[in-house]
Amino acid sequence: MPTCVTAKILIMAKEGGAEMARNYTVEKARKAQGNCRKCGKAIKGGDKYHWAKPRYGGKIVHCDACGGITASEKTGSAFLQSLFALQESMGQMFGDVDGVESDIESIKEELEDMKSTCEESLENMPYNLRETSSSGEMLQERIDNLDSAISDLDSVETEFDDSNVGQPDTEGMTEDEKAKAQEAYEEALEEAREEFLENARSAADDALGNLG
Repeated sequence: MPTCVTAKILIMAKEGGAEMARNYTVEKARKAQGNCRKCGKAIKGGDKYHWAKPRYGGKIVHCDACGGITASEKTGSAFLQSLFALQESMGQMFGDVDGVESDIESIKEELEDMKSTCEESLENMPYNLRETSSSGEMLQERIDNLDSAISDLDSVETEFDDSNVGQPDTEGMTEDEKAKAQEAYEEALEEAREEFLENARSAADDALGNLG
């Protein structure tokens, strides 16, 4: 997962009022630790494992192959679980210029679902508490922030334009010069692709920065 995404998760955990339990790693278990929460593999004595104990809920244990406990597993808030899970999944997105539009749409769909859940929760509150209670204010703030994030995602550039990288003019060149010019062009094209992906990734990450 990109460092910026991890940092965002930690910041939002703090701002959202969630107390994130610390992750621990045990190099060699003294005794069996039960099954890995993620893959179900039995963790036997002598195995390396990872664990965390959230404030609410029981101890969470992962085998070494599954790695540390994620933020979405440690929070007791359904909203933050969805938000953190989305942030975590973004670490696997934006790897191909042809998939950026699909990645952005997937993020927007998840945010729309989260917004609908918040709106439903707000509508189910007594009318007089929607604007006067801290819970009602929090739900309305989340709805507004989700709307803003979705709007920001609508402005993300999702189509890569390779015309910005000019094809080399090889007229009059020797074969060796043509090969070098083509190699330089392909390197420039790859750099442009990487820049495009990084810009899309950063824009998506920024769009989610005020949620929590």
